[in-house]
Amino acid sequence: MENRSFSDYLHPEDRGKIVAAFQKAMIYKKAPSITFRMPDSDGNIHWIENYPHFQSDENGNSRGLIGVLRDVTKHKAVEDELKKYQNHLEELVELRTYELKAANENLKLEITERKRAEEALKEKERHISSLFDVAPIGIGFSYNRKILDANEEAYRILGYSKDVVIGKDTRMYYPSDEHYREVGKVIEAVIRERKTH
Repeated sequence: MENRSFSDYLHPEDRGKIVAAFQKAMIYKKAPSITFRMPDSDGNIHWIENYPHFQSDENGNSRGLIGVLRDVTKHKAVEDELKKYQNHLEELVELRTYELKAANENLKLEITERKRAEEALKEKERHISSLFDVAPIGIGFSYNRKILDANEEAYRILGYSKDVVIGKDTRMYYPSDEHYREVGKVIEAVIRERKTH
């Protein structure tokens, strides 16, 4: 470093910043620690940490700075790698947060649509139920030939009350067992035919 200014050894991109920092230190007599790049004789870049100490004469005038330089290249590489992982992690968290928000919004829409569909179904059931109750003809529902429900007109026509009819076998409406079996065969044939289409 003989006959050369210290600034000549600094990385060109850091030179202006470091020179300005040293000049400021001389004016205010305060020398903060600085990290900068410095190429070696082979052109390899090293990160250097400077621990300066302000020097003054007996009258308090600035004489210069002395300091200890420490190569922190490996430390800087680890730090940069950690920062890269941190940035990547933040990107993943941001992406996941976006995905969760989108999923949450979709879920809210699905819930809203389901509620609307349920309300529409309930309204349709109320409508059907009111038609069922006021229909001028007898209507009944059965499953596996067991009576599930009937409207008031059906009870009036058949001459039975609801508590007598519900859950009973439809056999009670046929004049004979044979007639009951024959109708059952016809019903089964119709059901099989509908299943094949």
